Amino acid sequence: MGLVKGFFIAAALLATSLYGEDADDTPINKNHLLYLMRSNKVEASIDQYRVYKKQLGKHDPEILEQMALILLDAGMQSSEVEKQLISLYGASLASVNSLLDLCEMGMKSSHPMTQLVSIQMAGRLQDDRSRDLLCGSFNSKFLGIRMEAAFYLAQKKDKHAVGYIESLMHKLPPFFQCFFSDMYALIGSKESMHILKKMINDQEVYNRIAATLAVAKFGRDDLLKNIRNAATHKNPAEQEACSFALGILKDSHSIEQLETISKSTDPQAKLAAHNALFLLGKEEHLEEIKNMAKEKDLFAINLLSMHKGGEDLLASLSNDADRQIRFNAAIALLRRRDTRAMSTIVEILLSRRLDLGFTPAHSQGRSMMHWKVVPSASARAKKDEDNSVLGISQALREQVLMDCLELEHSHFMRVAKQVFAYNQRDLIPILIHLLCNINTEDVRAFLKEKSEEVGAPFIREYANLALCQLKVDGPYEEKLIEWIRKQKDTEIIRFKPLIAKSSSETSFNFQLTPQENSALLIESLMMIVEKHDESGIDLLLDVIRNGNGKNRAVIAGLLMKTLE
Repeated sequence: MGLVKGFFIAAALLATSLYGEDADDTPINKNHLLYLMRSNKVEASIDQYRVYKKQLGKHDPEILEQMALILLDAGMQSSEVEKQLISLYGASLASVNSLLDLCEMGMKSSHPMTQLVSIQMAGRLQDDRSRDLLCGSFNSKFLGIRMEAAFYLAQKKDKHAVGYIESLMHKLPPFFQCFFSDMYALIGSKESMHILKKMINDQEVYNRIAATLAVAKFGRDDLLKNIRNAATHKNPAEQEACSFALGILKDSHSIEQLETISKSTDPQAKLAAHNALFLLGKEEHLEEIKNMAKEKDLFAINLLSMHKGGEDLLASLSNDADRQIRFNAAIALLRRRDTRAMSTIVEILLSRRLDLGFTPAHSQGRSMMHWKVVPSASARAKKDEDNSVLGISQALREQVLMDCLELEHSHFMRVAKQVFAYNQRDLIPILIHLLCNINTEDVRAFLKEKSEEVGAPFIREYANLALCQLKVDGPYEEKLIEWIRKQKDTEIIRFKPLIAKSSSETSFNFQLTPQENSALLIESLMMIVEKHDESGIDLLLDVIRNGNGKNRAVIAGLLMKTLE
């Protein structure tokens, strides 16, 4: 009987320790809850932390940071590229040290995309470890990674950058040299300028053109004499590039040579020379540019966006039946802050509904461009397994929307209302940011109206977010938190296709950008956790515990940001 009685007493004590009122009185072993997190028992780990927090009476930042780092490390140790990218993005939201640690892990990944993003993120940081990581990246077997590292070393003007870049350049075929001219011009040292000077006189015309454009782009007028000499060459593409550079660098000594090129039979060389002469004060050459635009030369139409005096012509062309002419003229006119093509601008902003894409089309000398309209863009991207056309199209539409902000307020609001009316989800995030920057009474009233919109939950939640950010009185934060909690089963962290941030072909600078729903979740959480209070931490822990496992690394990064 004594043995049986003892058994029941022990069982009762065990039940009390597990389920009874005194369960929270048992001291929590911090190492054990970290062990549970490392063992991917996330729910149990967070449950134990909550008990620990109740015992402590407050949050423990040190333990929370370690838990977050474990989640970030777990993502990087995964063999799936998606999880690795999510962890890198999460780390980018947190502190510099944690980001560099994960970038170092990312460079050991077998996935080139992970390596590329690691380099891009590390390259933005001013840190000795960042420089060491960039230098070590030259051992990667992927050329794109080495090119990316070279670009960032040039951007940092590292004292060893020229040596690394030149060594990489000479390992590649001659036609690859054109991709390095921007890097040398960016560094601007005596050594790099000597190499750039040699490239201007290279036997390959595409290397000469790239070097000439780099000199113009970075204002390296100490090489003007070399460009003047190159302008006498007979190759039309080189004449175009030299004309562009001489105009940008305001070289009045080249007027005679530019007058000669302006009589060329090659339309692009002629156009570039007319433009250079106009920049040098020869205003009569604007008429020549306008005449070419009247002939529906798309490069001339685009050039008119730079000069006052072509607005009437652009307004006329923005009504042309040819979509290529109409769209390019409208974009050029918008840059002149002229509202006469707003119907066409709205057509461009809503072009995704017609599955239209846009790609930049360059002149032979690479100094001029226009936008080429691509029908059935999504089908083309799927067929070619290349999402760049969709990414570039999105970037153009966002830029057009930002250019609209330069117009009078009433015109911008009309555009904004049409974007909302047609539920252009991909433009809503940037439009919300623009509206928040304006922050006028009519903007706040409009956002309140949208926060109650029936049948458009995405717009509703973004409007709630904006109203919270603008600190407008109302139940908007509560609604936002309720929406966040509903996302627990959704795999919501997704990224847009990686595209160059610059239109320059010699830029290998990429960045991770969340898609619409992902951006909404992240921005909503960031707004809440920026208060740095305990309720924000509690919310993040709840999302980590109960949410989709693929989201955890990003939420962990936000948790670390909250603890900063």
